[in-house]
Amino acid sequence: LFRSILDGLDGKIARARGETTVFGAVFDIAADRIIEITLWIILAELGMVSVWIAIIFVARGVLVDGLRKPSSDQGKLPFSIMCSGLGKFLVASRTMRFASGLTKLVTFAWLFFLIPATEIWPNFFMINYIWINFISMIMIYTTVAVFLARGIPVIIETIGQQVSTPS
Repeated sequence: LFRSILDGLDGKIARARGETTVFGAVFDIAADRIIEITLWIILAELGMVSVWIAIIFVARGVLVDGLRKPSSDQGKLPFSIMCSGLGKFLVASRTMRFASGLTKLVTFAWLFFLIPATEIWPNFFMINYIWINFISMIMIYTTVAVFLARGIPVIIETIGQQVSTPS
């Protein structure tokens, strides 16, 4: 929660002071990726999520950030490369960026809460295992769906731009 607040605050301060840069935007995304991928890998190692969940986050992150690289080399901000209305909404809008961050925050908080909670209240978790597992799966798959929904437009639009621009 603290990291998420600081992550949002640093961008807000940079924009308010007119100190936004392509490097800052790219570095912010890279830092976010390192943290979230690390958390998914830890959760996979602990058996809290399937390894394929971590693989999806790694693969999508590498692919999308790699596709954004040529644009950032030209001085374009990562979210500014979207052309379609739907792409702009899913990828660049504050609404979807907030929704994405919130789903990850809630999912990570829930899953990491479960680790000590199952030891502290074992009877409660044994009795309610089905519901707790159901809630966990809904959170995980919602987070995956939002993450993919924000990555797929980058892939489609980048490929579309490459096909429509002859070499």
